[in-house]
Amino acid sequence: MSQFNSNEVEYLRTENERLEHNILSLQSELELEKTRTTQLRDAYHNCYKQMEELRNLNHEIETANKNSLKQENESWQTIVDELQTTFQEEIVRKHNEVKKLYDLLAGWV
Repeated sequence: MSQFNSNEVEYLRTENERLEHNILSLQSELELEKTRTTQLRDAYHNCYKQMEELRNLNHEIETANKNSLKQENESWQTIVDELQTTFQEEIVRKHNEVKKLYDLLAGWV
């Protein structure tokens, strides 16, 4: 019976050591997973922050481009208006010259 008890005690000791080793192994794995989770969370936050910065930068660029295009459009509109005014003045001047020529021609006839 002592032999049986001794074998049983030895088995329980071995089993206890194996279980303790498994617990230590699992604790190590848990710590690794915690570290990995922290790293992934930090990476996610960094990516999110960069995405927000890019979104803001994109908005600034769009606003600057809109303003630039608006200014260019206004500049071209001013040029077109000036040309239109100049052309209309030239048409009136030419019309008056033609009218004078008709009046001179009518005087000869």
